[in-house]
Formats: sequence, C-alpha cells, structure tokens
Amino acid sequence: MDSDINNQEYLLDDNILYFNPLSSCIICRFANKGEKIKNCKAFPFGIPDEIWEGKNDHNKSYDNDNGIQFEERK
Repeated sequence: MDSDINNQEYLLDDNILYFNPLSSCIICRFANKGEKIKNCKAFPFGIPDEIWEGKNDHNKSYDNDNGIQFEERK
C-alpha cells in the first residue's frame, strides 16, 4: 500500500481504489473501479493534479477531459 498521507483506501464495488480524500474523484461515476492508479474515463492517462488534489471539482470542462466531467455516482 502506498504510504503517502494523501492516498486513502476506499472500497467501491468490492474493489479497493486509492483516492485523495479531498478529491471529488472518490464519488465520481467515471472512476475506474479496481484501478490503483489515478486515472478515469475522462483522464485515462492520469488525472491532473489540480483535480486529484481537490483544487478543482471538475464540474466544468477541463483540458483533455474527453468531454467528460464529474458526475456523482448513484
């Protein structure tokens, strides 16, 4: 397990995901379940630090987000 204080384990659909607790990624429906790396459908090659660190909630378009923005998981 990564010992970085900014990474926390969360259980989603029986798969452990690692997310910064300040990031909206933890509740986003586009999170890649079962992946232990910081990527998603919007950012398959890596979530930008600004979003990952919770400084941007990604409710609006962001460079290279493939037209996908945050949507809360139901």
